[in-house]
Amino acid sequence: MPKHRALPLFDQEDAISAEELLLRRILLAIEQPQPKRPLQCVTYKMPLPHYLRMKEAAQRWKLSYSDLLRIAMFYLTPALEAPSGELRALLETHRSSELQKQSERSLKRSLSLRKAKLAS
Repeated sequence: MPKHRALPLFDQEDAISAEELLLRRILLAIEQPQPKRPLQCVTYKMPLPHYLRMKEAAQRWKLSYSDLLRIAMFYLTPALEAPSGELRALLETHRSSELQKQSERSLKRSLSLRKAKLAS
C-alpha cells in the first residue's frame, strides 16, 4: 500500500503531464524578476503530513513553498473566475451544496434561538 495517496488533479492518464506542466509554469515564473508589489499574507490549514511532504520536496529542489503556492494560485484563479464545461458544472454543484448546508445551519440556529427564548 502506498505511503501517501495523492489526489490527482486531472484524469489519471493526464495526471503526470498536467501536474508537471503546472510545475514547469511555476518554475518559469519563479525565474522571472518580479516588480515590488504589496503582498497579502494568507493562512490556511493543511494536513500536517501533506505540509511536511510539500516542504521536504520543495527544500530538496531549493524552492520556496510560498512561491510554489502563490504562483499555483495565480494560474488557478482565472479558472475560478471564468470556468467552462465540466469544471463549471462541478463548481455549480459544489456551490449549490454549500448554499444548502448554509441554509440548514441557519435554520438550526434559528430554531435553537427560539427554543432558548421559549425556555426562558
